[in-house]
Amino acid sequence: MKRLIRVGSRESALALSQSEWVINELKSLQKDLEFEVVKIKTKGDMVLDRRLDKVGGKGLFIKELEQALITGIVDMAVHSMKDMPSDMPEELVIAALSKREDPRDVLVTLEGVSFETLKKGAVIGTSSARREAQLLLKRPDIKLKTLRGNVLTRLNRLDSEEYDALVLAAAGLKRLGLEEKCVQYFGVQDVIPAVGQGVLCIQARKDSDLLPLLKKLNDVEAELCVAAER
Repeated sequence: MKRLIRVGSRESALALSQSEWVINELKSLQKDLEFEVVKIKTKGDMVLDRRLDKVGGKGLFIKELEQALITGIVDMAVHSMKDMPSDMPEELVIAALSKREDPRDVLVTLEGVSFETLKKGAVIGTSSARREAQLLLKRPDIKLKTLRGNVLTRLNRLDSEEYDALVLAAAGLKRLGLEEKCVQYFGVQDVIPAVGQGVLCIQARKDSDLLPLLKKLNDVEAELCVAAER
């Protein structure tokens, strides 16, 4: 009988895609395992009317997943590394970091307009204070409007013409197969990405017997880069 591994994941299409990627990698390493994705709603998924730094910051997307790990509801959890705060419950450990996807931020517009040629006073949607500060340095005339929700929700808001442009992470669009939405890539010298952006984090209990297997997924280059950035 195959052992069942329960994988904690947020409910968004991107989070589920990321979890499925990790599961497929693990299946290729050990055939005698079965996996069940346990969908968990986090506070960050529920509070959508305020900017992240106004409602608690990074931990908003992981606390419920960490609690599920600690209580044994799940055996491992998959996060975006950029959502991980520096502090972690003592019972848990980062078991592995994935190879890094494109870390850059990208501009998404309906008609392929670049950042430099957006109309004066253009409304740009983002939920990141980091992005807001850097974009305003380049274009003080633009208007920034808070935009929360998963990637597909944000793209739908652009389609409804509430915004002239969005700034999103390239990694998320690529993992969803939506790379064609990336109108303009911002160089990392122009818009510094979030710490760990593009890297997946696999978290487990410190005493888990899965750690040796999960460690096989660890990408040393990503680990070194994330350590330096953090």
